[in-house]
Amino acid sequence: VGDYSTSSITTYVNNAKSAGKKLLFQEWGACYYDTENNSCPVGNVLATSTRNANIKNWASQITAAGVPWLYWQVLPNDDPHYDFDFEIGIGDASWSTLQSAALAAGQATAAFDYSAYLL
Repeated sequence: VGDYSTSSITTYVNNAKSAGKKLLFQEWGACYYDTENNSCPVGNVLATSTRNANIKNWASQITAAGVPWLYWQVLPNDDPHYDFDFEIGIGDASWSTLQSAALAAGQATAAFDYSAYLL
């Protein structure tokens, strides 16, 4: 989870800037279970409020570092909770939290200029 802290991410942002590169934070997620976030195959189900707090906190940390992000993985239906479980279905209890985090990220200033890639 330390990798989700703004200070950790900012180190990579600064390294990328120094090298003339850009960053995108791809495929991060918040485990559905009470196991370590980087080892999430099974466990006891987290309280929705705890998982939502993790999503909100980690998304805001990534956003604060100025890096656009993509959540792993949004499903068009409820998450069946198989195997390593980071997914959020659009009908799940954490969907509105992820939506809010994404909308907030869309209003933030990025550390890099991506305008050349916009249509």
